[in-house]
Amino acid sequence: MQRLGNLVWPRSLYGQILLVVALALLVAQSINAYMLLSGSRNRAVVEAATMVVGRTVNQIERRLERGIPLENRSFNGRIERPNSRRRSQTIALSIDPAPVAIPRYEAQPELAGRVAEFLAQTDSGLTDVRISSGSISLLPPQLRNQRIRQQMIAKMHTDGQYDPQIAVLFSARLEDGRWVNSAGLVRPSNTGSVIALLLQTLTLYIAVLLPLAWLVRRVSKPLEELTARVMRIGLASEIGPLESRGPADIRQLIDAFNAMQSRVSTLLGEKDVMLGAIGHDL
Repeated sequence: MQRLGNLVWPRSLYGQILLVVALALLVAQSINAYMLLSGSRNRAVVEAATMVVGRTVNQIERRLERGIPLENRSFNGRIERPNSRRRSQTIALSIDPAPVAIPRYEAQPELAGRVAEFLAQTDSGLTDVRISSGSISLLPPQLRNQRIRQQMIAKMHTDGQYDPQIAVLFSARLEDGRWVNSAGLVRPSNTGSVIALLLQTLTLYIAVLLPLAWLVRRVSKPLEELTARVMRIGLASEIGPLESRGPADIRQLIDAFNAMQSRVSTLLGEKDVMLGAIGHDL
């Protein structure tokens, strides 16, 4: 176990400083990556919810303006605009006697509050807004539109993104007491953001570790030479002073060692002279 610890934790000052800084950068970058990805996911949920609410309100208002009753359980047709080309709807929408509630979906109360403020300024008559997000596979059958999903997946693939796995569920009460439920897909993170995050991490490591490695080596190299010189004291004669280099603190230490070595050499020389004199007298 101790040998394994020595392999993981270096014994030299040089290795320990670099390892600690590398681990600290890894932890900091992991937290940063989590915050960035979480923020990107929240923005994608807000974007999807905005699209779902806008398309739902548009459908409700247009049907009410044209006198089309909201009696069919599910409608996924096209949004017709006067004097313009038709474009396919990108949400699944249904009219139900109760709101769709999925226990494993994550509620978005803050987003629902902002949507409720927006709906209060429209003529849709929608109240009691509920917004949540979760896995697409948990959506009820009336809110799964395979054609819409395939269209969105095809578009997302052209943008370099993965298949969507998260959906936004929007529910609101109509004036007659029934509920409108609609769902839309959340745009997943594209590969470009992941690659950019990896490049950012690599750049951070290069920008921090390379100068730090140079600085630590500048400190540790004179210390290694000083250690070797200390181990030779008393074993060899005529050892010259150690070159003073490195940061100011290290140079002061080397100067103090050179002064100490000079004093020790003087004392040893005086000892030899004294022992020679004593031997001569004897």
